[in-house]
Amino acid sequence: KNALVFADYNGNGVFDSNEPSTRTAADGSFSLQSAQPNAGFVAITDESTTDTFTGSSITGITLKAPAGATVVTPATTLYVEIKETNPNIKTTELASALGLDEINILEFNPFAADADPKLALEAEKVSSQIITTITSISAAGEGAGASKEQAFEKALNAVTSVVNSKLNSEDSNNSDTQNNAGVAIDFADNSLLSEVSNVAKTELATVVSSPEALNTVLESSVQAIKNVNEKIESAESLSDKESVAAFTVTSELNSQVLNAVKQEVEDPGSGSIGFTNTENVESSV
Repeated sequence: KNALVFADYNGNGVFDSNEPSTRTAADGSFSLQSAQPNAGFVAITDESTTDTFTGSSITGITLKAPAGATVVTPATTLYVEIKETNPNIKTTELASALGLDEINILEFNPFAADADPKLALEAEKVSSQIITTITSISAAGEGAGASKEQAFEKALNAVTSVVNSKLNSEDSNNSDTQNNAGVAIDFADNSLLSEVSNVAKTELATVVSSPEALNTVLESSVQAIKNVNEKIESAESLSDKESVAAFTVTSELNSQVLNAVKQEVEDPGSGSIGFTNTENVESSV
């Protein structure tokens, strides 16, 4: 609720005075008239933004969607970012890779009154897992000296790079073998998260003041992100109390990662993340 959404006329991702804007409703929906039909949309969270679903305050997140989209989500953000270097990418390719074959990622709102409960659950799980991955890496960058905006941008770049690489690899395999099995992108997979962590080290190196502390904590954060994303995957609905609680763990993970890097800067070897232990994740909800 209350995220700033604007039509990005010049494509710079920054709200300019000539660009129409509005704030999102409680279900994340928005209505905005754009004078430029080819302009995409950008949503920015600030101190006044809350996640109505979990009740958590969310700041420092920038999401994007292409022209014609009716929702702005982590999935649409990946699509916009990937399309910059892979202009032939189709929304159906990304949706399929994310396990959302039955969903139009540019239009589906899991919190709409008429949303199919099963599809809504799957869509929200994927969104939450993407955000968990990006924001925990962003928290590490912030703890190592980057601004919140810089850290988020670099973390998003890292996730985008790895996802795009997976999609391109699958395209190459299909052209060679005619195998249409498709790629599966799982944000609870250790291998994928390790790749993202490694790319993030390079991305964040240019904007942090303590790269050694950053790299140390990023390595240990892989298991913590995996544990939290597995907890999100365990949710059985978007309504029962226990399932909803699974989606609230991300903010605690981000705090742990941020503090771990700060500790590591002050005293090398002391930074630790409680959620690397699955039991700590379970006991937090």
